[in-house]
Amino acid sequence: MVGSPVAFSAYRYLLTHVTPAVATRYACVNPGIAIFLGAFVAGGRVTSGGWVACGVIFIGIFSILRGKSATLRGK
Repeated sequence: MVGSPVAFSAYRYLLTHVTPAVATRYACVNPGIAIFLGAFVAGGRVTSGGWVACGVIFIGIFSILRGKSATLRGK
């Protein structure tokens, strides 16, 4: 209940200081950070499915960034 207003405020602040493309990168990384904080700080249990999902997210981010840099090099 508290997390949504905090996240909204953080992204609103972020969008006023960086481009939307950079802000989107932060949005993609947040699930991995949430898993880490839940598991190691709050003592939560992460299933193997959670770790697989985190890996898929990071592979997706890597693929997008790699594709973007390859496109920029080709111009």
